[in-house]
Amino acid sequence: MSRDSYPALLELPQGLDVNASLARFSRHGDDRMDRWDGVSFRRPFRIQGQVGAVRLRPSAETGHRLEVETDSGQVAATLALRLASMFVDDRLAMLELGRRDRVIAELDELHPGVFPVRALDPLAALLSMVSAQQVNLTVALSFRRALLLRLGRRISIGDDFVIAPDPERLASASAEDWASVRFSRAKARCLTALGIAVSSGSLSFEDLELAPDGEVRERLLALPGLGPWTAAQYLTRVLGRPVVVADDLGVRKAVQFAYRLDGMPTSLEVLRITADYGPAAFSAQQLLLYHLSQATTSKPPVLGRT
Repeated sequence: MSRDSYPALLELPQGLDVNASLARFSRHGDDRMDRWDGVSFRRPFRIQGQVGAVRLRPSAETGHRLEVETDSGQVAATLALRLASMFVDDRLAMLELGRRDRVIAELDELHPGVFPVRALDPLAALLSMVSAQQVNLTVALSFRRALLLRLGRRISIGDDFVIAPDPERLASASAEDWASVRFSRAKARCLTALGIAVSSGSLSFEDLELAPDGEVRERLLALPGLGPWTAAQYLTRVLGRPVVVADDLGVRKAVQFAYRLDGMPTSLEVLRITADYGPAAFSAQQLLLYHLSQATTSKPPVLGRT
């Protein structure tokens, strides 16, 4: 631990499986931004205009806790609040949903402790979403890593580091910059506009946090290159809202696998199947996706609805 840092402790929700919940952050590689190696979780945060980095590791103390270390050596109250809600605890809502939906009940029993994880840096989350549009996720990660290495902001945490997206550098990136990191012209225009909006203050992540779903969608859709899929992902991954991203290919595959459907469902069919998810929608969706990611293991799939 560096001289100017000190540990704080994060109490974790009861029943949380940290490894399973964070598995998606290492599944396709290390993008240098949201970094999970099975031991520590390092990621940037962006709160009220302040940018920093945090490292979370199992505490040496007894109990279900993580040691928190920041780049500045301080855990501000705003960061503490954000960390407290990073792992979305929908246990009661999931139990209620399990009484209505046998598939979810079986998945919850098969994969206990899989909680959704909210982003700490909304701009980082949007970068991940834009980079993942219409490409293989492993390829998307390699492009995103290249962009961060060229245009990002490196933040040290003790003997480690993360790279956070820099809105000013995104806003001023040249055609050569975008070509070097293999981003399409459409994605380059989108991220340039996003960098301008964030650096100028015309897009306020704090305002989005307080806005209703419809207004969040409207503000994001006003930016070039951000569509309904990205807006829905933002509602879940950043804001933790109970939304099923029905037009996401992974979600459609996950619904097909879990419910033992003969073919991949359409977005409308996903909405129909998940219509009863209610306040547990985000957690149930994450559980479906995790189950799909475990499809190659020896664990059998659930039987589906009766």
